[in-house]
Amino acid sequence: MIRDSQPQWQKKTYRSVALAVTVVFLVVVLMGMLFVAQGTQHVVDLVGRQSFKTEQRLLKALLYEPVQRDDRVEMNRILKHFFEGNPDYVAIRLYDPAQSQLFSATRPVKQNTLTLQAEIAVGEPQRFVHLVVKKEPVVFAQWLPHRGGTIALLVFGCVVLSQLLWLFIKRFGLDPLYAGVLREQHYYSSLFDQAQEAIFVMSQSGELLRFNNAARRLFKLPETMDVSNLRQFHNKTNWLKIKTFIETIKQKGHHSETAYLSSLDLCVEILGSQIVLEEQTLIQLVLLDITEQYHSQRKLKELQEELERSLDEYRTLFDYSVDGLTVRSLNGELLLCNKSYEEMLGRTFAELNHQHFSTLCDAEEKEVLNEKYRQVLESQSILFEFTYKHKDGHQFPVEIRSVVIDYRGEPCVMSAVRDISSRREKDQRLRELSAVVDHSNDAVMITDDSGEVLAVNKTFCALSGYSEEDLLNKLPLFLQSERHDCEFYAHAVKQLHDEGRWEGEIWIRHRLGHSLPQWLRIETVEEPDEKTTRYVAVSADLSEEKAWEEKMLQLAQTDPLTGSANRVLFRDRLQQAIKRAQSRKEMEVQVFSLDLDYFKRINDSLGHVAGDRMLIEVAARLKRVSREQDTISRLSGDEFAILVTCLNDEVDATRIAQKMLQAISEPMMIDGAELIITASIGVALYPGDGVDDVTLMANADNAMHQAKRQGRSRMCYFSAELADKAQEYLTIESRLRRALEKNQLQLYYQPQVDLASGDIVAAEALLRWHSDELGWVSPDRMIPVAEEGGLIIALGRWIIEECCRTIRGYHQSSGNWFPIAVNVSARQFLEPGFTDELVEIVTFHDIPPSLLELELTESMMLDDVGKAIETMNALSSKGFKIALDDFGTGYTSLAYLKQFPVSKLKLDRAFVTDVHRDVNDAAIAEALVTFTRVMGLSLVAEGIEESVQHKCLNLMGFRFGQGYLFSRPLPKDEFIRLLETKLGVSFVRTIPPD
Repeated sequence: MIRDSQPQWQKKTYRSVALAVTVVFLVVVLMGMLFVAQGTQHVVDLVGRQSFKTEQRLLKALLYEPVQRDDRVEMNRILKHFFEGNPDYVAIRLYDPAQSQLFSATRPVKQNTLTLQAEIAVGEPQRFVHLVVKKEPVVFAQWLPHRGGTIALLVFGCVVLSQLLWLFIKRFGLDPLYAGVLREQHYYSSLFDQAQEAIFVMSQSGELLRFNNAARRLFKLPETMDVSNLRQFHNKTNWLKIKTFIETIKQKGHHSETAYLSSLDLCVEILGSQIVLEEQTLIQLVLLDITEQYHSQRKLKELQEELERSLDEYRTLFDYSVDGLTVRSLNGELLLCNKSYEEMLGRTFAELNHQHFSTLCDAEEKEVLNEKYRQVLESQSILFEFTYKHKDGHQFPVEIRSVVIDYRGEPCVMSAVRDISSRREKDQRLRELSAVVDHSNDAVMITDDSGEVLAVNKTFCALSGYSEEDLLNKLPLFLQSERHDCEFYAHAVKQLHDEGRWEGEIWIRHRLGHSLPQWLRIETVEEPDEKTTRYVAVSADLSEEKAWEEKMLQLAQTDPLTGSANRVLFRDRLQQAIKRAQSRKEMEVQVFSLDLDYFKRINDSLGHVAGDRMLIEVAARLKRVSREQDTISRLSGDEFAILVTCLNDEVDATRIAQKMLQAISEPMMIDGAELIITASIGVALYPGDGVDDVTLMANADNAMHQAKRQGRSRMCYFSAELADKAQEYLTIESRLRRALEKNQLQLYYQPQVDLASGDIVAAEALLRWHSDELGWVSPDRMIPVAEEGGLIIALGRWIIEECCRTIRGYHQSSGNWFPIAVNVSARQFLEPGFTDELVEIVTFHDIPPSLLELELTESMMLDDVGKAIETMNALSSKGFKIALDDFGTGYTSLAYLKQFPVSKLKLDRAFVTDVHRDVNDAAIAEALVTFTRVMGLSLVAEGIEESVQHKCLNLMGFRFGQGYLFSRPLPKDEFIRLLETKLGVSFVRTIPPD
């Protein structure tokens, strides 16, 4: 606080002079105001009267035409609008020539209010308008009308006198308070600017008035930044906190808090207080930078927490370690042990506490153990094997690793004791097996449960190029080939863990870097307690077979220039696709004939080498825009053919053709030149454009030439029926969606019979739909629409639930269980959660899963073999039966078939139709009977329509069959009646199977 050193007489003089100046100033101001007010009143009166007269003329003009027409409604409207728009008017009245009132509008007015009145006449005959308006008075001094000069002189004298007095006071220093304020402000400003702490000064409302250089440095504020409201630097949440802080300072006079500003990585302690500056009460904030202390405290807290977690983890690891852990004093007495050690010896800690380690062995071995203990004390660490004695008397080998540690401030010996009884037995057996397999012609590798190699034979070393030392005690990850992805290895490991074995073709990496094909079989060797401890892998080299197979296939089926299929392979695949489409009506075969436009010009101008490079690039682009299952073929020259199957409508064909045209038309660099070429495409569809491969290829070629005739760089269909099919597709989709919602679909059931007895042993559920607009719609028409339109999932669930209801209903009425087969679409089968959904359905209907047989096609599973096997294994583990439908028409490999957990094969009708007169079909059928009998699979012949087929298949050994010879598909009620007469005894169950 600054002391006041001014004398008392100066203070009194200052007050007197200040009072005199104030009185003089007030007199001057009052006289001036009165003088100005008189002039103002006069001007206001003149303006008001003139404005009143102008408004009278305006109103008269507005009323003239309505008065002439005697339109009272319009006159009233004009007067009302005028009155409402002019709040100064007190009253408006309209009178006719007879002084009868036609309109009146008034407002309340205070007493003694001055008004102006007028009456105007309008039109012929005249109407009279009476107007009253308020006159706002101006307060002024009425007593100065004639003494303006005197007043002006008086005012001028007062102003001069006040100025002379003020100059006298300032000249002789008669203003001590003003001087003191200047000194204090200068003192505070110096402290404020030179302070090392950041200081902010703000108003009571939070307006930032001032901050010092330390604050500018602390918050990295620009030098040119002006003070402003503090609120703009904070979001809504932070501002509420600051506002609360300011309110607390106002209430208490001071307050302090600590805040961390994450955007600046800054932690500050805020000391707030109220100060009085220039007769204003302000808020002062002093900010102390404590960021370093803040981070130190946080780091200390994190270290403490990490230490506590480490201690907890150590305690858990110590107590639940598989090995026995002990802590002994330097003289060998036990101080601490874990539970594993107690279980290993069959003794409790109370029994072992402070016992010497020599009590754990026989007398003749005590000296050996004492010597080992001395070595620990000398070398600080040791690993050795010994024999311990159990409480019941039996001895067992152990591996002991000991080290000197500091325990509770004293040096002690910590030991990890592992029971190696099992390991010694396994090692012994491995040594015996090693002698057997070491001279085997097959490569053999044995690993432990962690994957580390324990043993390999000489054949494996010769095959892989690695020595035994390179392989032992290492993970054989370096043998993995780039030909397989992570999913392949993950699936193999999963199957190995789930089933205990894995077998299949695999490529391994040779030490020199190249890959070798192997046929690998891995078996799991389990202990009696069912814990896997060893894996035995036996492999045979397939290098020669693969090389010969690839060479022959390359020469016979591929184009040597582009690497795509040649005409022979294309026709073969087209014939297979037609055969599949003949047995499955919903399949569609599309043949695209593609020819490059003006390709001859490329050859003529740039040469055949450039032309060949263009053909290679075109083939590569066609592969990029096609699916993996599609066939790309170079037939000759610049002519390509593309085979697409399993598409459901012509829209797909158009889309694929457009993608091909777009891909080919993109610029390509050939020998440093940018070339652009186009193509013409013709499309032929099976069966509308042909029923054999020759006809389809010829018709597609004709359509391609038609596209060239139409201008090239386009696609053309062989027929014009696609528009009708597209319309039919849309109609079927909308009607099918409505039928599914209104439960208008039906399931028909076709029995599967015992070919020998004729008894019905099972049934296949077939979807039927009769539409009021479309009539009977076959599955060949509706299923592709459902798959393309996204209805197949809901449709498949409805079919499965309906079958479950049929099985449950038949059981409730007859007491018997009866199996039903259901066709499952590829999209439904690969849908995530399909297995759980099936389990949920059969659980809801309370039927055994084995009664619901799922029919899958070969092509469905080949789209994603790994995923298919995984899903089938999951279904099989839940008790569902799986059948392979239309067997023989796909590309199923026998190697894959061994991995599929199927219980039944259904021979496609393509092999049954001519089985009695076609030697090839008969041979395939007989071979399949033998194959399924050896594999332990059921076999069903589909499409039996003639007695001679029935007799022939029965003689071949087929046990079950299905077809129109026995029964057409029947509605539910008719099928139940048929079932009651021909049900096989072997399939009647009164108790659900496990």
